Amino acid sequence: MLAAANISGIGWRGMYFASPSVLRLLSGNELREFDVAQKKLTLTGTLPASIGRWPGVSGDASRLYVRENATIYDARTGAVIAALPVKAVAPYASAIMNDGRIAVITTDGAPPNARVLRLFDRDGRELKSMPMPTYPRTGIRAQIGDSQLVIGTGAGTIVADVDRGTVSAEQQNLRGPMVSWSDMKLPRVDENAAVMAAEGKKLVLWNPQTGERKPFPL
Repeated sequence: MLAAANISGIGWRGMYFASPSVLRLLSGNELREFDVAQKKLTLTGTLPASIGRWPGVSGDASRLYVRENATIYDARTGAVIAALPVKAVAPYASAIMNDGRIAVITTDGAPPNARVLRLFDRDGRELKSMPMPTYPRTGIRAQIGDSQLVIGTGAGTIVADVDRGTVSAEQQNLRGPMVSWSDMKLPRVDENAAVMAAEGKKLVLWNPQTGERKPFPL
């Protein structure tokens, strides 16, 4: 064991590595860092009390996004960077991507009974929007490469390419990779990699680019 810290009594909502030797923890609305080399746990900042259950962080650990109030914070200090002028159809229908961009699936700015994905940069400036298929449930689950998002629909899984502004795949009866709520970074897989998914009660390896599904284990 390299190091340990007592976090009993403070609770925690998530954690992630800011560097190979610094682990950050979100406990309640308090931001803490555990320095493995120094064996020291430090309070570095605070967030508003009502931050919800599933905040996320960028891949470089500089930005923290709270889904419930659509606000970007400094991930270490909790300072507000930007409040987005948008409301997701559900808290899990928004996410911070690995490069810090924010994707939000919303009805704001959409035709009646339709949905759009609105994309913001890491500082809160809106970049673009794209139409989305309408499903009763929508949740951003993972990222493929630099620009594709895996989105669960309840009925299946779709893949949206935010750079191209297109839905590149739509798979019925398939549940793609899931967010790990203990790790605050959005799961990311290589563009051409096969990923684990559930087809009904069976596990399969799914290639999002080709749609191919292979039984697992092989």
